[in-house]
Amino acid sequence: MKKLAEGRVDSLVYPGTYVPLMDDAMASKKTRGMIPDKISFPLVNIMELNDSYKIEVAIPGTRREYIRISVDNDIITISLVDEDTKHPIKNAFIMHEFEYTCFKTQIKLPEFADPEFISAEYKTGILYMYVPKSTQKITVQHKRIIVY
Repeated sequence: MKKLAEGRVDSLVYPGTYVPLMDDAMASKKTRGMIPDKISFPLVNIMELNDSYKIEVAIPGTRREYIRISVDNDIITISLVDEDTKHPIKNAFIMHEFEYTCFKTQIKLPEFADPEFISAEYKTGILYMYVPKSTQKITVQHKRIIVY
């Protein structure tokens, strides 16, 4: 099977029902313990719109509760720690190219992005994030983003 991201080393407000987020220490421990041969990275699209930046991350087959997004200064960190790593019909696959059970990727924000009001939504296997533009440079020390 072909791995498109082979060779990469390192690459988070929710209306509705409250779902507790994984704490920083647990997520860090899980992503550090990844087996190098099992690391996979999602494909990312970034678009500039009139009033915001749109980031799309392809993460099929997971749940929003496992996606963790944080912003530190001008870096967005997206990580996935899937607690249900056992696929019920894994042996039934004829071809199995995507399985995102654990990854961490980082995206540097443009200079005039406003990390204070980032929104995130996960639907149909795609994580959508909208980062509003600002007229001045804004930095945020640390912020967690809840995925709707």
